[in-house]
Amino acid sequence: VDCTEGIFSMAEELNALFGCKWTRAETTTTACVPTETAQELLGENAVPEIHFGKAHMMNVGPGEALYIPKPISRAEYMRDYAGMMDPTQYGEDPDLEAIDDEEFVEDFKEALEGWGRFQ
Repeated sequence: VDCTEGIFSMAEELNALFGCKWTRAETTTTACVPTETAQELLGENAVPEIHFGKAHMMNVGPGEALYIPKPISRAEYMRDYAGMMDPTQYGEDPDLEAIDDEEFVEDFKEALEGWGRFQ
C-alpha cells in the first residue's frame, strides 16, 4: 500500500483491492511470532520473532494472519505494561482480601483489568 494513501485508511484500501474485511486494530510496540499459516507459506524463511517499535495492527479473518503478537504471561504484562514493580510479591494469584497493602491491591486490580482487555 502506497504511503500516500495513509496508514489509517490501509484497511479500507486492502479490502477494496482483495475483497477482505480487515479493520485497523491498534498501534503498539510488540514482538510478533509466526502463525501456522506463516510457517506453511514461508517455511524456513519465517522469522521466529519480529520486534516492532510502532506496529499498526490489523484485525483479520481466521487463518489470514501471518504474524501475531507474542503471548506474554500475566506477570509480564503487569510488570512491563502496567508498571508494577513486583506483581508476584504476594504470589502468582494473591488473595487480595488478605493483603493490607492498599496501594498494591489497587495497582493489582487496575493491572488485572488491563490484562483482561489485553487478552
